[in-house]
Amino acid sequence: MRDLVIASQLLPSKKLMIVRLSGSINSCNFQRLEEAIENIFAQGFYRLLFDMGEVHEIALPGLGVFLNALLAAQRNGGSIVFANASPTLRGMLEMFELTSEFTLAENRQVALAAF
Repeated sequence: MRDLVIASQLLPSKKLMIVRLSGSINSCNFQRLEEAIENIFAQGFYRLLFDMGEVHEIALPGLGVFLNALLAAQRNGGSIVFANASPTLRGMLEMFELTSEFTLAENRQVALAAF
């Protein structure tokens, strides 16, 4: 199991934060993701693009982090888009009937166009 790596990059022209994740999001590290998102929100950015291309595993607590982040972003006029969503993430969203809540894009370029 690979640890979670979180890297963020500000895209000032669109006033959004790109968050590249890699590794696994599990019950041991989901709080790190939650803290990273809270820090982004504290900077005033509520438009987030998560590049999920290198995420190999997402446990239920990770999905909860994304759902809470989506609600917080929407309350503040923002949104969340997933780029390069894995079949695992897509399957979890379908299982919990959340596909209509999140925007999924094939790649980062398509995701950027969603903003």
